[in-house]
Amino acid sequence: MAIESPKPVDNMNNNTTKYLENINYCKKGFSLNQRIPSKNSKYRAPKFKKNEAPQNNNNNNNEKKTTFPPNKNNQEKPQRTSPFDGKDVPLMKYDQKINTSYTPFTLFVHLTIIFQHLYTLYLTPSTTISPKRITSFTQLVYVTTTCFHIATLLANLFKKCQVEKVFVLYGTWVIWSGWAMCLWLINPEVRPDPLLPRTLTTGSTRGFYYINGNGTIVLYDFEAFIQPMDVSPFLMHGKWTSTTLPILSFFLLLAIRRNHWGLLTWEHLVVLESTNSLKYYRTWCIAGAGAGWILLWEAIKFWCHVPFAYTSSTDENIIFYRTDITRFPGLFNILLICFVSGLFMICWWSFWTFQYKGVVWKKELKEGVVVWSSNGLIQVGGVC
Repeated sequence: MAIESPKPVDNMNNNTTKYLENINYCKKGFSLNQRIPSKNSKYRAPKFKKNEAPQNNNNNNNEKKTTFPPNKNNQEKPQRTSPFDGKDVPLMKYDQKINTSYTPFTLFVHLTIIFQHLYTLYLTPSTTISPKRITSFTQLVYVTTTCFHIATLLANLFKKCQVEKVFVLYGTWVIWSGWAMCLWLINPEVRPDPLLPRTLTTGSTRGFYYINGNGTIVLYDFEAFIQPMDVSPFLMHGKWTSTTLPILSFFLLLAIRRNHWGLLTWEHLVVLESTNSLKYYRTWCIAGAGAGWILLWEAIKFWCHVPFAYTSSTDENIIFYRTDITRFPGLFNILLICFVSGLFMICWWSFWTFQYKGVVWKKELKEGVVVWSSNGLIQVGGVC
């Protein structure tokens, strides 16, 4: 039904003005119930569903609703929301800076760790087996850890930032997975802790024995056709020197370098997440690092004939010595230890880096600005 426009009048009151507004609104195809109310009104404009055209209430009720097919190209992608969206977040400048280089204290601690590792390798006792030969899995991990400490220190001192970043992102996982296997795969009975080898000669009797820490003597009883069993030279240091102390020193270094190394780890994870490659890195951290240790040890046992040692060029003088991992530990045990150790390292880095929000480098990996949140505040600090 067409609506006729009213005749013009000279003096229009308020009711007449509202009447004209209603007529103009109806001409556009909307009902009076759908008109946009004023700010003081209790009514609100109706909300239409996405991709649906507004309906004219004056049309027939049996008329079907007209919908528009969604356009995949024009669909908006979901955006990440931040807890600070729409809020005035106070900004605070952090006076202290994250040091990418070593302070005198951290340099002293790192040098002490390196000298302790080298001194332990130097004091490895000599038996019928050369102490320079890799004869145990613990010795393999210990030597690798020593190389890791030296390499990270030299890379930082000579400003080889990319080299140091590689050691942080991959070396820390490799070292920790190796020590985790030393803790859970090696039977404590194979450790001569704290035993020192001696040779007993009384009259016509000659044999090998070990002196315990309390002064008692332990003799080894072997059958007549088997030669006395020697021990891997590095295992004679005992569990504290060969395993416990290097693990504690390794995590001490991670703790004092947590700001710089944690920032490198966080930035790398953010980049991988943006490229959908984070799952591959996590898979390597949980399974690949630990599996590489076992494969390397099996190769060393094959090429170096562990646990046999040749004392001369003839095959008759062969010594069968005692090592820590003589057999393949099993696929399930390896995967379990890799998963537990990898999960522990993930929690370690997450604890130190979960507050980071962004980093801007003025000089890549050397100087920049880092942003993090703490107690509802956004803090900005320098990296130098």
